[in-house]
Amino acid sequence: MQVVINRKGLIDRLPVLEMALPGKVSFAIIEGIYMSREGDNLTLCANDLEMAIRLSIRDVKGGGDGATVLPKKFVQIAKQLPGDEISITVENDRAEIVSGNSRFNLNCINAEEFPTFDDSYTEKPFFEVEGKVLKEMIRKVAFCVSNDSSRPTFECVYISNDNGVLNCIASDTYRLSWYKNLKIDYAEPFEILVPGALLTKVGKIVNDDDNVRVHIDSSELVFVTDDYVVSARLIDGKYPDLKKALPKNPETQIVINKQALSDAINRARLVIGKQHDAVTLSIADDFTIKAQSEIGKMSEELPMQAKGKPLERLFINAKYLLEGVKAVDGDDLYVDFHGEDGAVIVKDAGFRYLALPIKAN
Repeated sequence: MQVVINRKGLIDRLPVLEMALPGKVSFAIIEGIYMSREGDNLTLCANDLEMAIRLSIRDVKGGGDGATVLPKKFVQIAKQLPGDEISITVENDRAEIVSGNSRFNLNCINAEEFPTFDDSYTEKPFFEVEGKVLKEMIRKVAFCVSNDSSRPTFECVYISNDNGVLNCIASDTYRLSWYKNLKIDYAEPFEILVPGALLTKVGKIVNDDDNVRVHIDSSELVFVTDDYVVSARLIDGKYPDLKKALPKNPETQIVINKQALSDAINRARLVIGKQHDAVTLSIADDFTIKAQSEIGKMSEELPMQAKGKPLERLFINAKYLLEGVKAVDGDDLYVDFHGEDGAVIVKDAGFRYLALPIKAN
C-alpha cells in the first residue's frame, strides 16, 4: 500500500485526530493512528475508547489497498517534514515515510485488532443541527461539569428531549448551567449523560457552517459532518432533577452592562488571586464589587438598573461568577439575587446559570 498526500492538507486534520489519541495506556493497539486505503479514499481513525474520531480524505495518489496502525509519533513527524507532499509506503507492518529529502522508517501494528467503529450508527435515529448552534449549546453548558472523578455523573452533561427541544444541564454542585434553546426534529424521548470533556472536544471540531447529524444509541453519541465522524461514549447513571434547584421569586433583579461587569471582576481578581477568589457584591444606588487580601483591596461601583430589595453583602466565587457572565450573549446582563445566602442567577434567552454564594464566617 502506498499513499501520496498533500502535507498541509494532512497536518491541518491531524490536530483533530490527536483529540482521540490516548495518553499512557497498556493497550498498545489504540496508541496509534489507524490508516486504511480503499481505492482513492484514505481513512484515518484514532480511538481512546472514550472518543473515536474518523476522517476520510478523497482522491489520494499512490496505489494498493490495505490498512495499518501508525505509531502516534507519526503526528509530530508529519508536522516537521520538509516537503509539500508525504509518501507513505506500508509493507510487512513497516512504514516508509518520505517527504522532500527526509525519510523515516516506522514500525507499525497490524490493523486487524484496532477498535474502529463501523457504520452501524447510520441505522440509529438522528437529528440535524447547525454547527454554530451546537457549539453555542456546548459553550454554555459543558464548562460547568465537575472535575471530581469520584462522581462520574457530575462530570457529564445531562441531555434529554423535551418535546422537540434539547434540555441540557450541567453542574459541579456549586454552580449549574441549564440550556433549553435548541429545537430538534426528533420524535423519540431520550435521556443521556455525555462526558463534558468529550462535548468540549466536539465543540472544537465542529465548524460554524457545518450541518451536523447527531445519531443517538444506548452507549454512544455520534456526530457526523462532511469531514469527520466523532463517537462519544455515554455514561450510565441517573442524573438528579436539578431544574428544581433554580429558585423563583427573586428578591432583587438588576440589568447591568456585561462587559463592564466582566472587566470589574477581572480587576478584583488581581487583588485576591486565584487561591481565594472571593469577591463581595452589594446593591444600592449602584452595583458595588469589592475584593480584599493581604496584598490590598479594591472597590468599584457600576451603574445598573435595579428593582426589588437592596442587597447589603453577598460573597461569591469570582471565577464562577465570571464564567456565568461570559456564557451570556449581548451587551445587557440580567441577574437575579435571592438574598445574601441565596443563589445568584444569570439569565439569557433559553439559558440559566446559577452560582451559590459563599457562606460568610
